[in-house]
Amino acid sequence: MTTTHTPGPWRIVDREVMEDGSVYPCHILGGTADYQVCALESPDIAKRGVEQPHLFPGLNGVLGPNARLIAAAPDLLLALERITSSYHALLGRTPVRDAPETLAEADAAIAKARGAQ
Repeated sequence: MTTTHTPGPWRIVDREVMEDGSVYPCHILGGTADYQVCALESPDIAKRGVEQPHLFPGLNGVLGPNARLIAAAPDLLLALERITSSYHALLGRTPVRDAPETLAEADAAIAKARGAQ
């Protein structure tokens, strides 16, 4: 099963104060048309983060590591697909001690990313 997702690269956009004073939450954009892939915080938290940055540090807090991991998802999926393809080919030629378990975990992660699980 192939799931179509917004193509990479994905990029992180920190919260933004708009011209009207409203605050747009930290989010991730992807694809050539800059589709919003996900919002990393609510509009209320984004507004409070602008008003009290020491309490809601945005990308300097927990949002940063989470945002980087999410933004890397298309690249991680592609790398994992290439690794497993090579691993499947090597299994027929070279015995690898933990190959079945490792390959099963990788295949499961790919299936999850593709929406098959």
